Amino acid sequence: MFEKDFRFVGKHAKYVKDLVKAKIFQRNIDVYMLGALIGITYNKTATKDTNSDNDTLIPVSVFINEKPTCTFIYRLVMLLSDIKDEEMNIENRLNRAFRDDVEQNNESKMKDNMDLFHSYVLGGVEKIYELYTSNGTSKDEYLERMIELLEDFQHTNIIENDELNEETLYKYLKD
Repeated sequence: MFEKDFRFVGKHAKYVKDLVKAKIFQRNIDVYMLGALIGITYNKTATKDTNSDNDTLIPVSVFINEKPTCTFIYRLVMLLSDIKDEEMNIENRLNRAFRDDVEQNNESKMKDNMDLFHSYVLGGVEKIYELYTSNGTSKDEYLERMIELLEDFQHTNIIENDELNEETLYKYLKD
């Protein structure tokens, strides 16, 4: 997990480049990490856009430096993702978040999990870019919208599943 380069392509590469060029973000990895959080908050996913040759890279060396943060965000997304699959009960969510990446011979599950995670990253990048480009393009206006977004996030209960609470998590992780 987070042990190889990640390449934004197509419109997502353009969005990331524009956000970094405008100095809204310092690095591609910053867009990547916030993209995952925004994607899960708004339950917005997207697929890789291959309609253009545009691309930008996050090298593995950057992931190595940011691995604890990326791993935390990954686990949060795996716990909270809204999958309409009846088999995705609390035990399966916890396995996906905390066990699939450490157990041997789980390459297929990890690929599926990383594909899901990246769909939230890409959806979040689209949402961030939409906020940046809608109704005014000054940096101050964008920062105002980001503050509003963070305030909305602060007042949003993204964990709506009664089964997913601190006591259940503690009990499960203790076993």
